[in-house]
Amino acid sequence: MHYSLKLSNLARLPLNIIKARAIATASPTANPEEQACFVDEAQYLSAKDQLSLLPLFYAVLDPAQIPLLTNELRDGVGAISQDDMKRKFFSATAVLRSLMTIVAEHERHPALVDLWAHVCPWMQFLDEYGDLVPIAIRDGSTPAEQYSIYVSVCYLFQYAQDTSIHRAMCLSLRPLSRMLGRALCLIIPVEWENKLLVEKRQALLYVIELLSKWFSINSFDRRAFKELLFGAGGTLGTLASLLGGLCQFCLTDGVIHGYNVRSVHALVLFISAISTHGYDTTVFREHVWEQGMVTLITKWSIFICSSTLPGLPPPDGAFEILAGHTELFPPRHRWMAEALGAGALQAAFATRKPQILLRLVLQLVPFTVFRSVLDQCRFALEGVSHLNVATVFVSPRGSGEVAAVDVWKPFLGTVQERLRFMDACDHGRHPVLMSCHNVSCAKIQTKHKFKVCAQCKLAYYCSKACQLQDWKVSRAHRRTCRILQAHRDEHALTTSRDISFLEQVLHETYGTLAKKMALKYLIFAMKNPDEVPYALFDYAPTGIGTVSIGHLKDLHPSFNQNEVSSVSRAKNISFHLVKIPDGKLPNIWLFPLRFGSQAPNFVLKLREIASALPVHPSSGELEAYVPHVLSIMPSWDGNLNSRWWDLFA
Repeated sequence: MHYSLKLSNLARLPLNIIKARAIATASPTANPEEQACFVDEAQYLSAKDQLSLLPLFYAVLDPAQIPLLTNELRDGVGAISQDDMKRKFFSATAVLRSLMTIVAEHERHPALVDLWAHVCPWMQFLDEYGDLVPIAIRDGSTPAEQYSIYVSVCYLFQYAQDTSIHRAMCLSLRPLSRMLGRALCLIIPVEWENKLLVEKRQALLYVIELLSKWFSINSFDRRAFKELLFGAGGTLGTLASLLGGLCQFCLTDGVIHGYNVRSVHALVLFISAISTHGYDTTVFREHVWEQGMVTLITKWSIFICSSTLPGLPPPDGAFEILAGHTELFPPRHRWMAEALGAGALQAAFATRKPQILLRLVLQLVPFTVFRSVLDQCRFALEGVSHLNVATVFVSPRGSGEVAAVDVWKPFLGTVQERLRFMDACDHGRHPVLMSCHNVSCAKIQTKHKFKVCAQCKLAYYCSKACQLQDWKVSRAHRRTCRILQAHRDEHALTTSRDISFLEQVLHETYGTLAKKMALKYLIFAMKNPDEVPYALFDYAPTGIGTVSIGHLKDLHPSFNQNEVSSVSRAKNISFHLVKIPDGKLPNIWLFPLRFGSQAPNFVLKLREIASALPVHPSSGELEAYVPHVLSIMPSWDGNLNSRWWDLFA
């Protein structure tokens, strides 16, 4: 025990607070009524005078009393009278309230470590048995007011400048997490209904800071989170609702102050940590989504970016909160679509900073393969069409920043071209073609002429005979149906309209890049005569679609090689990959591009063409063989109905 906590120090109290009963009050045999009265008066003293009473506070919070109180509350043994119990609860609460002032003013005091050893058990006791305390015993404060005190004390000790306290708090993290969960349930409704005191408003902000501190992406205790969840109501939906209320409180609490801004950032970090490490992260993300969190944060960013109020953070810091965590809430294209609808593009323009526009454009372009994002892009562009980018975004001379016009023009061109293509698809000028899932058939026709597998909803057949052959004879779909269904359910958050439009974009890309693919195929076959190639359509960096040819054996280790091997035995399949951004990492879809049994084997034919090339062919000689490769490359059959989804970069 630190020397400043010894009872003998009470003899040196300042004259203005010396009382005849002070020493007796702090003794083990003190009269509970006198003790409660003195402690109640002490909480109204200055922080300097309260510091002199640390020995008294230390004695009042002696954990040795807790087992007696616990037995009395649980079993009613009668060892402690109701009046004495009331005074002990009253004294403990008054001491905790006094410690709020002391720790805030003396965050480096060496006695705080020993003091925490008494404070923590009492807060755990008050939290765990508070519901069993009769109303007559309580000090008259509401549960919300009580938990405001607990949260404030925890926060002040957490941010005290002593690593020993931090280590001690880590050992008590799980019971304290349950207390923090209950505080969420109790403080938020009161704050919403009554717009109460600054003390409780500050307690709410402390709750947010503690959540982000105790549950960060780098240090996330799942058992402690389970306790937090239990205290907050027991379900992820309840927790998400409370977090939505916290966010709304920060964004609607009168004038937005700097601490509200920091709290929103801390809240987003906490939600991101749960989305990464918590239980049932997909379910939690859905609940957060239902709370309208994206719209709330976007509107908050717009306010910060366009406000001239003093004391607010820089706009790029506010925009970072909006744009910096989308990868933790897959599917990211849904986040981007809602952010655009809530005004993210207008927020970027309000900052008048080229680097922020560049950040948004780089994030947005890859998602233009999704219809939902393009729909919102159309309306967002209409909202800024009257603005001149060159005059809105002015880079300081010599800053080295990229000119906003150089960023905006390519982005605008890409979006407008994709919008024209989407409109053409809507008017039927780009019919969706598919091939029969039965490899030996591979009949190509429009989608509406096929029947889909009732189980996986991804395999399409031109006839019942083809379906039976694929299921019973070759057994190909019997091996893959359940896998396809599981992946479809996993990615159910991507709507069928988005998937369908992506298929049409891929169809268009295939036709546009056919000649370039043929040339790359030739080079690959010449350098690797015994390897099976695959084609990768990469939409992740730019959203436009680049193509590369590689070794099938070089696929990521997590990819299901057995499925690739089983399909490759058909000898009439070329493996293709599609890479799009979705979630924390880009998704790669693999689909077999079918040639049909009547077509020559693509790989063997490709090797024959490559063998006819000179040892060191010139670019002109390579180009001369491109038509031969194009002749054996089938026209695009739209066969994205056979998908193996995999999550790797």
